[in-house]
Amino acid sequence: MALRLALLLLLLPAIAFADGSGDGSGSGSGSAQPQFEPPKAIGSTEVAAPADAPVITAPVAVTVKLLVDKDGSVQKVDLVSAPQPPFDDAVIEAAKHFTFQPATYGGNPVKVEITFTHTFTPPPPPAPPPPPGEQGPARTSALKGKLIELGTRAPVASATVTAVVGGQTYSVDADAKGHFRLELPPGPADISVYAPGHNAFVQKETLAEKQELAVTYFVERDRYDPYEIVVVGEQRREEVSRITLRGPELKQVPGTFGDPFRVIQALPGVASVVSLLPFPIVRGASPSSTGYLLDGIR
Repeated sequence: MALRLALLLLLLPAIAFADGSGDGSGSGSGSAQPQFEPPKAIGSTEVAAPADAPVITAPVAVTVKLLVDKDGSVQKVDLVSAPQPPFDDAVIEAAKHFTFQPATYGGNPVKVEITFTHTFTPPPPPAPPPPPGEQGPARTSALKGKLIELGTRAPVASATVTAVVGGQTYSVDADAKGHFRLELPPGPADISVYAPGHNAFVQKETLAEKQELAVTYFVERDRYDPYEIVVVGEQRREEVSRITLRGPELKQVPGTFGDPFRVIQALPGVASVVSLLPFPIVRGASPSSTGYLLDGIR
């Protein structure tokens, strides 16, 4: 509901402005302008929807003009907005019984006109029905657990766990590691597990009020290959061996006479094409497949 005030002074007392000297100059304390105070509603200004009103799908606003007397009572009600029966009739009838604290001008009650607007809103839409699986009794218990493949003990992925309690069906999908949790109402439950490449698993459980039952179900594969061998191992790591020699290491290796090339040829897995020549190669590789750089130059 919105209340808009459009004030129109209908009856104002004669006011004489004069100072103590009576010369009409307007100076002194008597020159202060009178203050106007609008009327204030006393009690509720709500308007009940008419009993014979049709069903509306959009808000309906009705605006009326009220004549508020000096005692705060409503003397007259006029329709301002376009006719919208029976909504405007309900607003006019209710506005006649409104009471106000009267408006004042210079401290004296005055008669004024104000506008009043009431908006009728359509009823809220009905609540949507609960999704499938949530109808019926309260689901105060829970069944949780893990699905394991019979024989290999591997987790069963992409499985659906279904429970029938009191003729109502509830279901949930297990995660990639076979874990699941299904909220259920208490009572006997017929459990079924369906997974690609596996036989259907059937089990009966009974859940008490506010109980969380933990289970482990072993699901059988639809077929087992007698020649199939599953090997689980770590991924092979590719590593490169690197040896770095600097400063005194290149000059103090025994038998190298301070020659850095002799130090390289003394490393494990390194040989020379021709003895005493600085052409190192890696054992197991051809000379053309081995190279070395001196200060970044090959």
